[in-house]
Amino acid sequence: RTLTLKNVLGDLRLRAGAIVYCNFDIGDIILNKLMLVENAKHKFSNQEYTVDLLVSGFEYWWLIRCETIVSNLKEYVINQI
Repeated sequence: RTLTLKNVLGDLRLRAGAIVYCNFDIGDIILNKLMLVENAKHKFSNQEYTVDLLVSGFEYWWLIRCETIVSNLKEYVINQI
């Protein structure tokens, strides 16, 4: 699932690949989790800075999987020396 957020208060740290914490009551859904920024469009106009975001659910298993891959790669490199 993805969520589009429009005209959010701007922050230059928001960019694709960033992980953000979202806490919203959207009516039928209460969102309280980490989300992955898939797209960020920064807008500067008339002393106003906003950003449009496309975020998707961030799954912890992906992070754990990456840590496992890195650990296995380190072990492989050490064994090759």
